Amino acid sequence: MATAKKPSKKPSKKTAAPPAKKPSKKPVARPTKPEDVLPEADPKRKARYLGLAKEIEAARKDTLHGFDALYEAVAEVLDHELYLDAGYRSRTTWIEEVIKEPVRTVERNARVAKYATADEEARYGVAKLDSALEYVEAVAGGPTKVRLPVRFDALKIPVVGEDGARQKRSLAEATVKDIEAARKALLAAGDNDGASERRSPAERAVLKALRRFASLASVTVSVRDAKLKLGEVALYALGDLRTALGEIELNEE
Repeated sequence: MATAKKPSKKPSKKTAAPPAKKPSKKPVARPTKPEDVLPEADPKRKARYLGLAKEIEAARKDTLHGFDALYEAVAEVLDHELYLDAGYRSRTTWIEEVIKEPVRTVERNARVAKYATADEEARYGVAKLDSALEYVEAVAGGPTKVRLPVRFDALKIPVVGEDGARQKRSLAEATVKDIEAARKALLAAGDNDGASERRSPAERAVLKALRRFASLASVTVSVRDAKLKLGEVALYALGDLRTALGEIELNEE
């Protein structure tokens, strides 16, 4: 009797072990940048800011007469950087989130309200007063550092008439175009009885670089609040402007 053969067992395949998991990398904390750290709020400054914030809110409701009060309060917040004590990282952020108007408009209105009375604002208009202040700064050789009384009624603007004769007009008689032309002529003339020495080092450095190019000879320069403001630049002079700005070296104190 034949013996049945037992089926031979096939060698079992070894199951491959799962690949070892790589240890997950913990996210590396980035070093905090100095600009990311807000200074600790000063209680007195914070209280002053809160008081000004109430004034700003109240002035906004008075659409007829609130302009001067509104922007005088805004000027104090900007001048003393009180927005930092309110938790805002920059003046631009504060303006955009609180005032909600274009930054240039707010800065212009705040400067006018700081130096002009409500009656002067109504008489001359914000645009003319802003141009007049820029002209006063050109005469002084730079932005005023303190709140000087500006007698707008006594201000005389040199104007060249249609017949070529030079004359002086009061602020009420002069146009914004007249004032801007007078300011540009004053700055383009260079030294104004020592005005160049009264300019900030940054302004003098920029002026020196621009004056190397004939195409930039009449471009006005102003540095205020650590910001550079240039006058009109012809399109054909953009190459010269790029070269001039690239050569400027500012010594940080």
